[in-house]
Amino acid sequence: IGLAGFHFPGLKFLSDRLDGTAQRRGAAIYVSMFSFGGAVSFFGAGLIESWFGWKTVFTVSGWGAVIAFLLVLFFIPVGERRTASHAGAFLDLPAVLRNREAGRYITAYFGHVWEVFAMRGWSVPLLAFCAAQPGNGAFAGWK
Repeated sequence: IGLAGFHFPGLKFLSDRLDGTAQRRGAAIYVSMFSFGGAVSFFGAGLIESWFGWKTVFTVSGWGAVIAFLLVLFFIPVGERRTASHAGAFLDLPAVLRNREAGRYITAYFGHVWEVFAMRGWSVPLLAFCAAQPGNGAFAGWK
């Protein structure tokens, strides 16, 4: 829910408030923080679980999205909304398909998203497999 509600709307929010080089740089930093934030969340979840138990991990994670929402609501100033500089259809698929450069970006991004979410989708079964191995005492207390 946090990813769907904050990641891409946040990217749009950021890019609407920056121009030129700052917009490209800001978008690159913002998107790269997705992976960094994911790594830190796994690390933090492990620490919290070892100190307070797995239920606290879910509680802290849930409150993280609420806090992020409140930060945006109360601390991010409302800026002017940009309007599109062209008057065209919202989704002009034939024009997109004719644009070879856009096609390369779309194909590359498709591959990237496929790889990222395949890795994320298989991380839970991998952890379950590791936990189920004989002699693995790391997960002995889990019920």
